[in-house]
Amino acid sequence: MKEFLQKFIAEATAPPLRPIVPDARTKDYGAEFIIAHADDIEGMMYGYFRLLLEEGIPVSVILLTFGENGIPGHMSNTSSKEMGLKRIQEFTGGMKKIGVEIDIFEFPDTRLIDTPLEKITKAVLPIIRKRQRALLIANSPEKVAVPYINHSDHRRAGEVADRVAEVADIATFYPHIPK
Repeated sequence: MKEFLQKFIAEATAPPLRPIVPDARTKDYGAEFIIAHADDIEGMMYGYFRLLLEEGIPVSVILLTFGENGIPGHMSNTSSKEMGLKRIQEFTGGMKKIGVEIDIFEFPDTRLIDTPLEKITKAVLPIIRKRQRALLIANSPEKVAVPYINHSDHRRAGEVADRVAEVADIATFYPHIPK
């Protein structure tokens, strides 16, 4: 499993995703995903996600919002509250079925950028410290040319991952951006 993760990390691609890897002091060789919305894994990270699961590597997910503002035009006759609950039900049901550990926060959908980075970091940090995964995956905090990926909530999830990596105190993390 360790060799697979080392190869995986070496071949990982830069934006829109930014894997952050620790040194050998990490507790296990699992992977932690930090995402803004319940559909972000399927939309942008599914290849990584599935590959890790198929290799038997423990995977967990930190979801930052309920996604209550939804996707424009999708379920347009649904209230924000109903939209968020529906998205969370689908997400938790699917993750539970495949044995993925999840933590869900209720930061404001489409407005993560308005939430202080330190507030989100403080909420997420205990989970990161507890699990001590070997791989932390999130969107890049940098702007990219693809509009959906460039969503400010996705970039904020990347900023959270970067900040958590700086202060986690579980290993020496560093941003891994292949050339």
